[in-house]
Amino acid sequence: MKKRRDNEYHTTAMKTMKLWMMAAILTAAAAKIQLTAEEVARLEALADATGIDTRGGWEHSME
Repeated sequence: MKKRRDNEYHTTAMKTMKLWMMAAILTAAAAKIQLTAEEVARLEALADATGIDTRGGWEHSME
């Protein structure tokens, strides 16, 4: 029984480590994206039209 639990723990730990590695790779790739002013304006207009709040958690409302 203990061997089975150890194996399950190992499998879970490996899956978690792979997810963290994938997240790091995707974050690094996203950091390289550069949007033009036109693309930013389009995304902001789409967000406004759908009611999506695109502010970061550190930004406060100007209203």
